[in-house]
Amino acid sequence: ENERYVQMEAIETKRNVLLEEFTGQNCPNCPTAHETAAKLKQQYGDALITVSIHAGPFAWAEGTRNFPTFKTEEGDSYAAPWEITEYPSGVINRTSGKMAHSDWANYIRAELQKEALLDIETVPTYNEDSTSATIRTTLKPVADIEGKLQVWVTESGSVSRQKNGSSFIKEYEHNHVYRASANGVGGENISLSANVFTTKEHTITVKDDWNAKNLAVVAFVYNDNGVVQVVEETIE
Repeated sequence: ENERYVQMEAIETKRNVLLEEFTGQNCPNCPTAHETAAKLKQQYGDALITVSIHAGPFAWAEGTRNFPTFKTEEGDSYAAPWEITEYPSGVINRTSGKMAHSDWANYIRAELQKEALLDIETVPTYNEDSTSATIRTTLKPVADIEGKLQVWVTESGSVSRQKNGSSFIKEYEHNHVYRASANGVGGENISLSANVFTTKEHTITVKDDWNAKNLAVVAFVYNDNGVVQVVEETIE
């Protein structure tokens, strides 16, 4: 049980990979999946981008407890297409379908070695009092691409409760938590031509219960073939 994660030999990563981790604070097995995601992140660094999406019956909606909670309506919308009924579950690059955390490593490794058809550069900056952020995203394709651009805000370092087995950890650190989308639940349609750069700009309000020092932006392009490319940048 404690030896499922096996360090693999180094590979040459060619593109980044998105892991959407569906979780909840009342989920007794979710800390084990959090640990798996953290180890994979440590192994692959910036090439692996994880987003912890609180959804389903094991998640508590924002503002429903006297401690920080993270479930959003959007979170349930992201979980629904994959028919996720078991928590924790993960979806990798929107091609894997729902997967148990014990199966993530091999799939991520294979996805990292696929060719990158797109480079994304995102520059998120706060206004003077950090009540909002402007997100400037530049898309640099090497092939024609039809799809959608999705821009998310995530938060790390949020300390709150988490069930672990039969007990609760009162001061558990939640990382890479999905907070909101800057361009709608499904993102926006884009049509890219090879070697033609496209820039999009979005503004998002920073909610009072978010810690502005710990926010990041995850920007990705996806289509029916899955996630084409994904990047993550902290908001400065």
